[in-house]
Amino acid sequence: MKKGTDIKLLLTEQLYRFIYNFIDPEQLRREHHWPHPRKGWLEPRTGPGSGIRFLDFYSIEGIEFALEQYGIYQKIRRQGFDELRLELRRASEGYDVLKLFASNCEAPLVELVAQVGELGYAARKFVPEQGRRFLHVRWLRMQNPLKTPEPEKPLLPGQDHPGLGIGREMMALLQMTCVRLELDGIVVLPERLHNAALYFRRFRFLDPKLQGTLTAVLRDCREHKLAEVAWAVEAGGLLDGRTGKPLRWLPAEQVLARTGPALEWLESAEYRRQALEEMENCRFVLSSGDLALEEALRTSPGEGLKP
Repeated sequence: MKKGTDIKLLLTEQLYRFIYNFIDPEQLRREHHWPHPRKGWLEPRTGPGSGIRFLDFYSIEGIEFALEQYGIYQKIRRQGFDELRLELRRASEGYDVLKLFASNCEAPLVELVAQVGELGYAARKFVPEQGRRFLHVRWLRMQNPLKTPEPEKPLLPGQDHPGLGIGREMMALLQMTCVRLELDGIVVLPERLHNAALYFRRFRFLDPKLQGTLTAVLRDCREHKLAEVAWAVEAGGLLDGRTGKPLRWLPAEQVLARTGPALEWLESAEYRRQALEEMENCRFVLSSGDLALEEALRTSPGEGLKP
């Protein structure tokens, strides 16, 4: 797995910060109105997501405007997708569910489940101050159902199709959303280890021991592709060098802190000390000759990603 600075991500973030300054917030909240056939005045259009604002701020039209301004729609269209459209609904649990579709594809290209709220109860052990607001991303899928999987690039666990190629753009866009809504940061809950690895360059676990563990995994598996490591975890082939037992992945919150107590904790000397201590104590080995692992790699036909 690759280490070092992601230059493409840095350039994307710089570009998005530049574009951000030229976007009128009112454009992000606007709604189209249609002339009433008999009454002579304008009325809101109806359809999926009408009357709902994403994160209580963005209208459907505003999101479409932003995706055009930041160049995301153009990048998706270049991959052969036509007549892009958004659908928005609010789940009973309070989360907003945003999906992007194309007219020539039944499956959604992007699925984003998010909500603004405080850190979870477990996080109070590290950041006890309450009342701080974060963008919680509970689910994010970006996929290209029209792309044929390539045998030399296995799908990662949980993928149905190869990726859409807008991971950096989406990460930068979420950061701009966080700035626009004046939030303390972004919180993700990586379902699998490889998800956490993909967020690693910007996000950190609030628990320094988890941060140290993931850093040790990336260090010890740096000669392997992410797909190899991901399928090894699924097959029980990533072993703790101290115990010989398979690493068991348990989802925990990763945070990209922008301001406030969470940022202070993640940048503190105590956090760094604990994370470094855990990293130095951990050793991981990718098992060889594991038939289950070899079968998983052999039969998974899609796209592998490197952090």
